[in-house]
Parts: sequence; C-alpha cells; structure tokens
Amino acid sequence: MSATTPMLAGPRSRRGGHDRPVDGQQRPTSLKIALYGSFAEKKKYAWLNSPDAFPVKRLYLNLIEDPEDEELGLKYDLRFLTDKDAAAEDKWFRVGARSRRPASGLCW
Repeated sequence: MSATTPMLAGPRSRRGGHDRPVDGQQRPTSLKIALYGSFAEKKKYAWLNSPDAFPVKRLYLNLIEDPEDEELGLKYDLRFLTDKDAAAEDKWFRVGARSRRPASGLCW
C-alpha cells in the first residue's frame, strides 16, 4: 500500500488494526461525513440500552498545538470528539461549524 492511499478507521482486522484503504466513491462520502456529519461509537463497558452508550462525536481541528505523533508526518491534529470534550479546552475548532452543505446540484 502506498503512502498516499487515504485511510479510514474500519472494522478490526485479524492483525488487530483498524485502518483500511479508501477508494473510489468512498472518498467523497468519507469527506462529506467528516465535514457535515457525526460519528458514534459505543463507549467501553456501557450498557447497550443506556442513552449515553453511543456519544455523538464530530470532527475537530486543534488550532493551537502540533500533532502528537510526529512519526506519521501529520501536519494537523484532527480528531472526532464529543462537544463536551471539545468545550473542555479552547484549542478545538469544529470543522463543519462555519461551512454550509453544498448546493443541491452537486452530487456527492
């Protein structure tokens, strides 16, 4: 796999990792979800019928600090955080906060 192949978190593989390559139609779909949507993942040890079991997370950009993992060559610190976690520190900016959805004529 080349270094330029976009990666997304996916189901666990047999090797224990989460990353899978993204291709074709998945790229614009993934971008649209990241910019305008949200992500929900079950909290560890939470009951399935609990209202807090699947907190809604949105994409945030760290405006103050450099990324923690320099080995990957990351230029920006982007994370899916809950609104509560992001509000706890003033360094997070919600990526889709100032943008609007694309015009209805665009096909994503």
